[in-house]
Amino acid sequence: MSERWMEYMAVGDLVTRFHPANPKDHDVNELRRSYERFGYVEAVLLDERTGLLAAGHGRTEVLAADEAEQRLPPEGLTIREADGAWMLPVQRGWSSADDDELLAYVVASNRLVEAGGWVDAGLADALEQIRLTPLSLEGIGFSQADLDALTYRLDPVDEKQEAFKKLSDRFLVPPFSVLDARQGYWQERKRAWLALGIKSELGRPQNALDPSKEEHGDKKLNAGAYGASSKVAKDGTLVHTPSVGLVSIFDPVLCEVAYRWWCPQGGLVLDPFAGGSVRGVVAQRLGLDYYGVDLRADQVLANREQGEAIGGEGHAEWHVGNSSYHPLTERADFIFTCPPYYDLERYSDDPEDIANADSYEEFRDVFFLIVGRTVEKLKDNRFACIVVGEVRDPETGLCRGLVPDTIEAFRQAGMDLYNEALLVTPVGSLAVRAARIFQGARKVAKGHQNVLVFVKGDPQVAADSCAPVESLDFSGVVEYPEEESAT
Repeated sequence: MSERWMEYMAVGDLVTRFHPANPKDHDVNELRRSYERFGYVEAVLLDERTGLLAAGHGRTEVLAADEAEQRLPPEGLTIREADGAWMLPVQRGWSSADDDELLAYVVASNRLVEAGGWVDAGLADALEQIRLTPLSLEGIGFSQADLDALTYRLDPVDEKQEAFKKLSDRFLVPPFSVLDARQGYWQERKRAWLALGIKSELGRPQNALDPSKEEHGDKKLNAGAYGASSKVAKDGTLVHTPSVGLVSIFDPVLCEVAYRWWCPQGGLVLDPFAGGSVRGVVAQRLGLDYYGVDLRADQVLANREQGEAIGGEGHAEWHVGNSSYHPLTERADFIFTCPPYYDLERYSDDPEDIANADSYEEFRDVFFLIVGRTVEKLKDNRFACIVVGEVRDPETGLCRGLVPDTIEAFRQAGMDLYNEALLVTPVGSLAVRAARIFQGARKVAKGHQNVLVFVKGDPQVAADSCAPVESLDFSGVVEYPEEESAT
């Protein structure tokens, strides 16, 4: 047996050594996504007799293209200090007997892995487990469509029985305790809603005040939340430009899910923490009436303009006021809201904004008051849905307890917890920040929000007041943009 050894060779040199008769095609984009996820981990094989590659054509191809386009090299790749060339580990010392045997090995190295096949049940379980990771199925060669096909083969749908229609067809999204906003069906529906012209960022200050950031007198400015176009004036007020920054926008698909699942048809929605336009716009588009209250007049004006422009069979109203004492609509059919997460983001310098409370205890007291006033306006045998997330004390790093406090606030107001779910959100920059967050203090990076559903009165009567599930019609409310629609 000939001696084998490893040697590093430049990618630019290896591309000149491709076997001219290699019959294997490569999905360059999927290979690239794999390297971005896992880094570079494999060596290529060189035939000593001919100097040609016997294995590793696809890997070399994508890395050569990335180097030529000056992309960032994948983690684990060696870079030559002298000229910055990308270097691949190459297994040396193997020689083919002749040209026919070399070609046979090229084919074998590509085929034998494929020939092994898959155990469908095991593969489906593995893909489902991987799908729930932050990076989902990215870069592994399988897609959501592949997983759906496997699921279909393992548990085929009987087309004669309506009860076995896909869950997403019957309920808009599967009614699980994990609402996965990363999935293709969710993102496609979201794009369709936004294509109506929803611009919830209008009316928002382009920065948020944050006590953990740079001080400006008695104000502290978070220069990263919404861009860098806001400032605190000499008189202490927050001044911002009208340009659109990177603002957090409430998910319209979650709105549609909440309204279709827990609100009576044609009902009245009460929202004491209105914020942007999304919850009101989606409500009126679905034929519901909506009554929202927000402290900021500029936000309310922007919301009204959005509502008028997009329209719908229902009617949305936004009112300027403080929900701790502002008149609230009578006899609501559903409460749907998302409160400030205390000091995580601040949208104004108004002392009445509970995000500006001097302490979490003060925030909690006013929050409980608003929840109590809102629940008073809800009819008996009805649901409430609130989206919250846990927040940390920046000094101690401990969780403040906003989620359990929310449950207690509704309990004291006379509503019981009926459903709890997690809204899993797209990773975005979380993957970049996760290592730093965990490395320093063992804090896990947060990629979800809590969706809590409460009931006032009899749960079964409340459920019966909503539209029958089988009668839900998801057509006609939004139209998918042609360039984004799935084929």
